[in-house]
Amino acid sequence: LTPHRCRRRAVADIGTGEAVVDQKPIVAVSRYVYTDLDADPLLCNADQDAVSALLDLCQNSGLKHPVIALLMASQALTHDKGFNDYWERVYRLKYAKMPEHPTYFSSYDHIRAIFASVLPSDQVDSLMFQYSQSWFWRVLGTLNFNLVSCASTGCSVLLESGSMFNHSCNPNVSIEWATKEREISQKRTNVPADFQVAAGARFVTNRDIASREELCISYVHPDMTMEDRKHQLMYGYGIKCGECDCIL
Repeated sequence: LTPHRCRRRAVADIGTGEAVVDQKPIVAVSRYVYTDLDADPLLCNADQDAVSALLDLCQNSGLKHPVIALLMASQALTHDKGFNDYWERVYRLKYAKMPEHPTYFSSYDHIRAIFASVLPSDQVDSLMFQYSQSWFWRVLGTLNFNLVSCASTGCSVLLESGSMFNHSCNPNVSIEWATKEREISQKRTNVPADFQVAAGARFVTNRDIASREELCISYVHPDMTMEDRKHQLMYGYGIKCGECDCIL
């Protein structure tokens, strides 16, 4: 694959059923986001009042990106290839300029409070120097521009090259998701005991593709009604459905 004006194009002819990208997520957040915090080795020990304050703020505002940014900030500290490698993968992705929503400013303060509840004060100051407000806006913009939805699990997933495909209502690439079972804390009685989370994504061609042809996926589930699809594409991605060869 080669990027071209934010697009992914084939560098040679590709046959039907061939994998063009196969990778694990940078981060995958389930629809039960508090279970992701429980599973994180650092955040599971955070002050629950501080965590609840962030979750309540985001839920009431309909915004999930600050919680994902918190998880990424923690995961980077224990990334097997190191802190810098984690963020280099993220910073390769394009990002959108985010509006200065009051919730974002408040959520940043909550993130600092959460880290302050699990780290010594000198480490918090050093960490938040790295995780400045500029970092926060950059991560929010990256998530807004690149998150992919896993239909089978409801996870929001950030990938590397897998997040660089454009949308088409007549896609020539489909996503095959690998999943794994999430272990649930016993205190989470309202969560299914065997629910799955995204563990990997394999992008597979669903027809023959010629060299230099753009590779596209669908950002919406094929079972959605046309009205629901138009709404999600417009308000989720700024895409006006109907301006392409729509077959969904």
